[in-house]
Amino acid sequence: MTELVLTNISLDQIQEIIQQAVAEGFSSALKAKQPPSESQAYLTRKEVQTNYKISLGTIHRLMRSGQLRFIKVGRKTLFRVEDVESVLSG
Repeated sequence: MTELVLTNISLDQIQEIIQQAVAEGFSSALKAKQPPSESQAYLTRKEVQTNYKISLGTIHRLMRSGQLRFIKVGRKTLFRVEDVESVLSG
C-alpha cells in the first residue's frame, strides 16, 4: 500500500480531493457499463418471438436449419439483432 503524508492541507482540500476521486471512479464505472450498440445487441428467444411476432417453433426451425445464427451463454440462447433482421427480411 502506498503511504501518503499530508501536511499543510485543509479539511476542505481533502474533501475536494476525495470527491474528485470518487467522481472519476463512478464515471469510469458508468462508461464500462454502457449498453451495447445496436449492431451488438442480443435478444433471447422470447424477445425475438415478441418483437418480431413469430412463433418459438419457427425460431427453432430456423436455428436447426442453420439459417438463424445463435450463441449459448449458460442455458440462455441469444441472437444478434442484425442476424434476426437479416433472416426475417430475406
